[in-house]
Amino acid sequence: MTQIDQKSAVSRQVRIDLTELTAAHSVDNLLRFLRQAVVDVSEGALLAATYRFSEPAVQILSPQTLSKRDLDRIKSDMQGGLGDRATWGQESNYLAGEINGQLEEDYHFNTTAALKSGWAVQITVSGKPLGLLYLGELDTGKAAEGESLLRLFTQSFGELLKMLWELGQGEKLRYAALLAKSIDGIVMCDSEQKIRLLNRAAYRLLGLQEGGEFVGKPLDQLGREYLVRCVEEAEAQHLNEVNKVVTLQAGESRYLGVHTELLKDPAGREIGWMILLRDVTSNWQRDQMRSALTVASHEIKTPLNSISGAIDLLLEQDLGELNEKQHQCISIIKDDISRLNRLLSDILDLARIDEGVQFVNRRKQIALSYLVNKVVASFELLARTKNLQVHNCIPRKIPNFKGDRDRLQQVLANLLENAIKFSLPGGKIEIGAELKQSVLTCWVRDFG
Repeated sequence: MTQIDQKSAVSRQVRIDLTELTAAHSVDNLLRFLRQAVVDVSEGALLAATYRFSEPAVQILSPQTLSKRDLDRIKSDMQGGLGDRATWGQESNYLAGEINGQLEEDYHFNTTAALKSGWAVQITVSGKPLGLLYLGELDTGKAAEGESLLRLFTQSFGELLKMLWELGQGEKLRYAALLAKSIDGIVMCDSEQKIRLLNRAAYRLLGLQEGGEFVGKPLDQLGREYLVRCVEEAEAQHLNEVNKVVTLQAGESRYLGVHTELLKDPAGREIGWMILLRDVTSNWQRDQMRSALTVASHEIKTPLNSISGAIDLLLEQDLGELNEKQHQCISIIKDDISRLNRLLSDILDLARIDEGVQFVNRRKQIALSYLVNKVVASFELLARTKNLQVHNCIPRKIPNFKGDRDRLQQVLANLLENAIKFSLPGGKIEIGAELKQSVLTCWVRDFG
């Protein structure tokens, strides 16, 4: 293992800045691409090695089999490419070698040296040193032509950077297209709270004029203090995420859900914040409606239960005897109250549907003619006020079937009520049904 001495100066004043590309790619993927691109662009005349200061090994990609002497030379040349400790801020360590994906102890070395010369180049991200790119000229059997490594690299470096740029731009365009189509607003800022990304939905949800120049500016320049507060709260309490609901504008019943999440790179280093925005007004309105339904249902159930208890006393004739007509009318009221209670229970279940409440299966045997008689009886007094005759025209051949009695009774009652309302005095109303090919059709006919 070769010990790295970090006191020597960088061999040449050349740097590759990967700042733009690290926004779309992990550093490891970029270094892997750099190695492959050097070999491909030089058509096998160069090998490429990269060293990242946070890693314990130099990664080498070589189109030719190397000797142990070649490996030692690469390590030695890369030693010369390291800056002083004040620049890199790292203690000296031992450098292992990995060649074409194999550790040096597993690599089958050649006995003949293939490396002719080498050159180390600094790699930086946002002005900070990340590591080194090493280019090694291989012996291809051709006669040397002056400083051939420098010539090869000069010819290929422009094409290499063009490939890197196209890679970065292609990914940026792809991600930009995905983010533009997102219905959620997305704001990304770095660890200094400078905006790095603001998609179209974010402009809309934050009420910003689309096309405004905010990227690169501090987060507080958006004029939305709640975004800054979310980030500062997460930083102060060392939280990875914070969720808030805020009003979009004063005086409006519109609400914005704000999810703030800490972003980390593949090495676990904190690199900034992602803020997801979503209009949760409909969710809030649904919660309010659910709450109102629950309260209203309970408030209606209380007097209904009292009325039901009083009717039971009347039907049991504890308060005096009833004639046949009185008993019939009170029985109808009792049935309708029971049906209303069941409907209210369904409303309460509906209000809790998000909690996974299962509706009771109310499918039971229904005798349609009997059910229609109950509906007609409940509207007998109302029909009598307009001197209307209501006829049950259900054919006897209609068989019993399974269904929701309450729902069917409710539908027929609504239709009959409308028929009575729009019929001329002294007319008639008919309720009938028809069975064709296992399909039962019920109808209410008036002559208004």
